[in-house]
Amino acid sequence: MANKMSRAGSSDGRSAPERALNLSATEIAQRAYELFEARGGLDGQDLDDWLRAEAELRDRPQAPQRANERRRSSKRSRSA
Repeated sequence: MANKMSRAGSSDGRSAPERALNLSATEIAQRAYELFEARGGLDGQDLDDWLRAEAELRDRPQAPQRANERRRSSKRSRSA
């Protein structure tokens, strides 16, 4: 049976760290554009803006998991 997943290992094209942190290309692009505008809209640093945006989003504090989500998660792991 053929594997329909992309070379990155994901059917949605995101890398493993992006999937783990639930980062989307849209989120990264939006932040990269904000950085571009903050620099005065000068061309030629698109990759730098993208990588910085990705790092900022990856390193942002994650919202704490709600208690009821933790309970559901632990029930699933116990039944497995």
